[in-house]
Amino acid sequence: MLEIVFSESACGALKLAQRYGEGRYRGGAIGVIARNEDGSEPSREELDRLRRLPEDAYDFSIRRALAEASREFREGRLLGDLLGRYALGVSDGWLAMRIEDMVQSGELAVAREAKADRLYSRVLRRA
Repeated sequence: MLEIVFSESACGALKLAQRYGEGRYRGGAIGVIARNEDGSEPSREELDRLRRLPEDAYDFSIRRALAEASREFREGRLLGDLLGRYALGVSDGWLAMRIEDMVQSGELAVAREAKADRLYSRVLRRA
C-alpha cells in the first residue's frame, strides 16, 4: 500500500505528489512524502499509478454522503461528516474544492450563501 503524508493542505499537495520526481520536484516535493507502509521508497510503477489518480477520485465518498443528507444541508456539516466517517487522507479544502466543482457543474445548488466570516456556512441542496 502506498501512503502519502501531507504536511500542508492537500489541495496543492496532491498535485505536488502527482508530479513527484519530475521537473522542479525531481529531488522530492516539499510538503509531500510518498512511502510504502513498510517505510520503503515507492517504486516507479507506484508513482506512475499516483500520477494517474484523477481529481475526482474521492467524489464517490461525497456522493455517498449526499445520498444520506437531507435535501438542504450546510456545507460544513457535509465536510465534517466526510472527514469523520471516511479516512480519505485529504483535507477539508480539497473536499470543498470538489464540492464547489459539483456546484459549478449543476449537481449541487446553493440555497443560501455563506456568511462572510463563517467558512463553509453556506447551505447547499441536491439539484
